[in-house]
Amino acid sequence: MNRTRRFLLALAAGLTLWPAAAQDFATNTPQPTAAPTATLAPPPTITTPAQSVTVIFETANLRAEPNAEAEVLTQVYRGSSFPVIAQVGAGAALWYQVQMPDGLTGWLFNTTSRIVITWTPRLREFDGVMMALVPPGCFVMGDDDGEPDEQPAASQCFDRPFWIDATEVTNRAYGSAGYFDGDRRPR
Repeated sequence: MNRTRRFLLALAAGLTLWPAAAQDFATNTPQPTAAPTATLAPPPTITTPAQSVTVIFETANLRAEPNAEAEVLTQVYRGSSFPVIAQVGAGAALWYQVQMPDGLTGWLFNTTSRIVITWTPRLREFDGVMMALVPPGCFVMGDDDGEPDEQPAASQCFDRPFWIDATEVTNRAYGSAGYFDGDRRPR
């Protein structure tokens, strides 16, 4: 009974407010707002890292400008390494300006040309596990000539560094997780 009474009181209060709310809605017509203006993106920032890149794809185009429509100056081949003069963009839209041994400079696109930045591993121990810091950039995952479950090779990019185990996790280390017990223990 008490529940029914509260329901009826709430319903009565709602019905008495409803005509006023409907009238307010009808008279409060929205005012026009200013049209949104297009915000132009800032021009790309060119940074100058002290590093080199190695071409890991069969061939890659060295372009005159950092865009896919720019003139192809020459092709570079797998295993070739070049010092980086500058870079534009980030993640999957990153271009490296490199200098060839003959002095020619051009731009390599990191994902389509399959290039990798050379780096020195940084190791650190976390909770008894040796970890390696992976810097931001791109790498090729998979193997076009490998097993079917390794195909196709594809470029993977990330914008922030992360820590990863320096070695594979062994069955013994995986099974030693103390928080698993009984039926929940990994097999």
